[in-house]
Amino acid sequence: MEERWNSRLEKYIKHMRNIADTQSHLHEQAGYHFKKRNNYFGLPSVLIPLIMAPVSLMLESKESSEGAYVNAAGFMITGIFTGIYSFFKYGEKMERHFSFSSRYSDIVTDIESELIKERSFRMHADVMIMKVKLSLDHLNNTAPVVPQKIIVVEEKENPKEEYDILAKNSKSSGATSESDQRMLQKPTTPEGLVKKPQKSQEKRKPRRKSLKTEKPKTTSDVKLDVFSPERRDSL
Repeated sequence: MEERWNSRLEKYIKHMRNIADTQSHLHEQAGYHFKKRNNYFGLPSVLIPLIMAPVSLMLESKESSEGAYVNAAGFMITGIFTGIYSFFKYGEKMERHFSFSSRYSDIVTDIESELIKERSFRMHADVMIMKVKLSLDHLNNTAPVVPQKIIVVEEKENPKEEYDILAKNSKSSGATSESDQRMLQKPTTPEGLVKKPQKSQEKRKPRRKSLKTEKPKTTSDVKLDVFSPERRDSL
């Protein structure tokens, strides 16, 4: 049985979208950070030997005693830069952070492209949430460590939004907003309007009919028939 979209599920998947967007930004900043380190320690290890080659020839041609010290200093500086560059592997860290930044960004675009659609045309809510959750968990478990100073700067600029997944704003497990509750209600009339309750009409008491007292009829009031036995006796 599929689960339909509602405001509570949309709020949760938007929260996951914000997490992916934040991680994408952090890894992007970390990539630029290690790119600077890669340039600082990578270029001198290449440029110093190129510069020292003609300089050492010039010093040897002049037969000065300072040439040996200059060559030794050049080789020592080159070895320091080369050792730092090969040990910390700034180039590999730069590539990994940029790669994870793009993968987090893909999750953000997937969520946005799904939420822009109408609810009836979207992927099933439970399938979409499970897909995004598995992708986020995989990236969080395999992502490289972001330098702490980058995280501190990000938290100052964009503070984290508090979100409780178990919080429920309404008694119903699905709908949390008035719009969702209106959608769940069935219209009581063809026009979708709720009938106003009619006022209770008081029962009217039936009127009592006035009973007229009839006077007893006398013999004078009674019209006797000519052929009645009473008339014949009187004749």
